[in-house]
Amino acid sequence: MSEHDRLITGIAASPGIAIGRAFIFDRAGFKVTEHTIADPEIDREIARFRKAIDEALDEVVALQKRISMKADEEISGIFRSHRAVLEDPEIVDVTVVRIRREARNAEFIFDDIMQGWIASMSAVENPFFRERTADFEDVRYRVLARLMGMARVPLQELDEPVIIVAHNLSPTDTAEIDRSHVCGFVTDVGGQASHTSIVAKGLAVPAVVGTNVATREIEEGTRLIVDGAAGLLFVDPSPGTIKRYEEAQTELSIIEHELLQYLDAPATTEDGHTVELSGNIELPGEVETVLSHGADSIGLYRTEFLY
Repeated sequence: MSEHDRLITGIAASPGIAIGRAFIFDRAGFKVTEHTIADPEIDREIARFRKAIDEALDEVVALQKRISMKADEEISGIFRSHRAVLEDPEIVDVTVVRIRREARNAEFIFDDIMQGWIASMSAVENPFFRERTADFEDVRYRVLARLMGMARVPLQELDEPVIIVAHNLSPTDTAEIDRSHVCGFVTDVGGQASHTSIVAKGLAVPAVVGTNVATREIEEGTRLIVDGAAGLLFVDPSPGTIKRYEEAQTELSIIEHELLQYLDAPATTEDGHTVELSGNIELPGEVETVLSHGADSIGLYRTEFLY
């Protein structure tokens, strides 16, 4: 590293090297206001809420279909949890009951309920389950966008290679990334167990999360290098650092190509001892990838991602 490089450290979320310009992704913030609903309009307000839920469900189903075409079934299956939230009577039915009982607008009631769930999950000690708050945030954002007439930012419509810099990316945001236009991403928050990190690895998008400061210290268009394996982010790197990482990218590509030539060769030492090669996986859908790269069996299987 050059002494002139600005280095931000974070959590290694998805391996790989990305070199490109920063695109600052700022989800539109919501200012949810409260107002009363006249009795004759309550049924119409409930219908408006149910329409937003139905449209959000349609979006999630369509996203599942798109993501299943470029990633394994388990990655697309993450969005079943979003569907479960959108169909959960503890959220949907309770919202309807409160709209009718309190005669207040759907945005306010729904947001109040979702914020309660998010706060409860954020307080859980288990980091794996705490990371699931991003799924609830995603559903909250999706439904409120419908209720308030605010368009979601279409990451899939980026038309030039960039590195996304965001406070956070939801699993939906990550799944909608077009790899031909997004080299990688970096966020202020997040962890290795989050659905966002899992999706990033499944789509082979280099990513560093949990930097705390990325959105405050990086400006639009700044050249960046993301080292997803080391959890490092170089801001406005020196020519020497850029050259070193470009060479590393080339070397990784060459190594992978060379190794693929030995897929069918036996793992045997020079003295004739055969070694069993096992691959570690986090999702059942990774079995095919492990076996297609020459593994004989599964070594470590992280079963917590099933739940």
